[in-house]
Amino acid sequence: MVLDIILTSSQQQLHAHNNTGNPHGGNRKEELQRTFGLFDVDGTGIITKDNLKQIATELGEIAAGAGAGFGDRDGTDDDDDDMLQLMIDTFDRDLSGGINFEEFCRIMQ
Repeated sequence: MVLDIILTSSQQQLHAHNNTGNPHGGNRKEELQRTFGLFDVDGTGIITKDNLKQIATELGEIAAGAGAGFGDRDGTDDDDDDMLQLMIDTFDRDLSGGINFEEFCRIMQ
């Protein structure tokens, strides 16, 4: 699943910085902020379904302009949107419709 790929990659990057020293000279919070910024592609301070869809498309998990269907349903754009919304809803504790930095930090623990 795209979220698993993204989270695993982000956690590996943070783990590497913790073990080898941070090449940016920052601490864990700064690294989390940088990583959060990779997901918050529009700079709103919230990771949205559209942000995840853009990242999934760039990673090839969703075909651009077509439903690649990362679920095993009928492979439509609606299925992809539903899966991405489920990912957001799973971690959106304040019910804002997206994942804020605090919620992101909980995911990355």
